[in-house]
Amino acid sequence: LRTFQKLEDPSQAFGVANAINRKFRLLQASVDEDGDLVIKSQLTLLGGVTAEHLRVRFELWRGMLATMVEGMQ
Repeated sequence: LRTFQKLEDPSQAFGVANAINRKFRLLQASVDEDGDLVIKSQLTLLGGVTAEHLRVRFELWRGMLATMVEGMQ
């Protein structure tokens, strides 16, 4: 899973990425060449994929993103 966010102050992107990496061990945050914050998380496919597994992973992804957005405000 991957998303990106333009920040109001691009000079803070590296600090925000580092804070996300420290707080959320299942996310990998970085800054792309345009200065946008990029957030990635891997889906584990080992042993096959079920609809339930994907549902749980997407719920976790949305929850982490919501928590992160709340913390950035």
